[in-house]
Amino acid sequence: MSTSPANPGSAAPGFDVDGLTAKRLGPTLNDRIALIIPLRLTANTFEGESRLRRICATVPRDLYDIVISDYGTAEEHAAPIRALEAEGVIVVRHPAPGALFSIGQARDFGVQSARTKVIVFNDIDFLGSPDMYRRIHAEAARRDLARNMFDFFCVPV
Repeated sequence: MSTSPANPGSAAPGFDVDGLTAKRLGPTLNDRIALIIPLRLTANTFEGESRLRRICATVPRDLYDIVISDYGTAEEHAAPIRALEAEGVIVVRHPAPGALFSIGQARDFGVQSARTKVIVFNDIDFLGSPDMYRRIHAEAARRDLARNMFDFFCVPV
């Protein structure tokens, strides 16, 4: 799992962007983070539905926008994703996924769809505690990642 600023050239609420620098207009601690889950559910995805539901239930929704970046889940396996979308989880579907799953392309597509200045990648095989996600948010705020475009950190798992 890693976190870094998203969309450095685009303006987001609370920011005045000039080139690669952003001037802070509001408190960093209250900024939301996009948590991107890149995936392709198949019949062979080990516990795919239960893992996805656990992640979405664990991440504090007051601090994070959960974004499922779907890279080609076939219709017969898409019900869990549609159910989470109905519950308010953001779902973006890659328009032309390759035959082989590409976690990199799924992540990139999720980043392009993010509406926040800071992003976190959360693969489907990782589940943290609510406290861990809160601590990640606090560390992002401490580092002022929304403004420090070249700073990032990784969470060892």
